[in-house]
Amino acid sequence: MARQTSQVEIQGKQLSLSNLQKVMYPATGFTKGQVIDYYVRVAPVLLPHLRGRPLTIAHEIPDAVVADLARRIHAGQCPKCQGPGPVDVHKAFSVWSAIAMTSWKTQPVIACQSCGTKAQVRALLSSTLLGWWGFPWGLLVTPMQIARNISALTRRPDPLTPSPELLRAARIHIATQAVAQAEAKG
Repeated sequence: MARQTSQVEIQGKQLSLSNLQKVMYPATGFTKGQVIDYYVRVAPVLLPHLRGRPLTIAHEIPDAVVADLARRIHAGQCPKCQGPGPVDVHKAFSVWSAIAMTSWKTQPVIACQSCGTKAQVRALLSSTLLGWWGFPWGLLVTPMQIARNISALTRRPDPLTPSPELLRAARIHIATQAVAQAEAKG
């Protein structure tokens, strides 16, 4: 079957769109062309609300720039204890409960292995002590968060290469700085 393409020009750039009749959402029958048409129609309303946000800008940062910053962070000193690296992202999973209320979170910690392990052990101990007291979520979430901390404690980041989580954190950091600089310029 021959591939059908359409050429469009948007802001001076030529785009090739293919398979516009392909059904993207079978339940409703919406085609790829209809989805594109919808986004073109809502873009003037939606885009002003997204402009200038770090996650919007983050996708525009070249991968080489992100990788360079992530490598420098990975090889640098720990931001928590100023000790030697490698520095990476360590996740600490915590939960606390009080009768009918339960709150849980995942806290990424950018630190050396020692500081990351300390954060995970603190989260494990606090979850073990404070997580069980809520009904029903405390009883359900606490074992899950405890297991996640134990699992995280057994995994070690690669000492030679920044993790995907560190690359993502570096990308967001660069984007946040870009937004702050743009706001400062006014």
